[in-house]
Amino acid sequence: MDEIRAKEPNENMWRRTSADGVAEWWKLGPQLVQSYIDWRERSPWEIWTTPEGEPAIELDVSGVLPGCPVEIKAYLDRVFFDPVFKKLWIVD
Repeated sequence: MDEIRAKEPNENMWRRTSADGVAEWWKLGPQLVQSYIDWRERSPWEIWTTPEGEPAIELDVSGVLPGCPVEIKAYLDRVFFDPVFKKLWIVD
């Protein structure tokens, strides 16, 4: 850790690499999208529908935590229903 800190004292910068460039994302992005499409086509999981009849896509789960007066804004990317195990899965 000391060696890493000597090179870069700002720990917030540690996650950044030269591989995070825009050109790399332009190449990787379509592959990630295709992988998601392939997974969705193979998966028996279905988008869960809330009791209010809304599909659980970008589901707003914002609220206030006990003892904290500040509202927390949060959205779940997807909530899926797994018909095999009869479970809900949050994919975020």
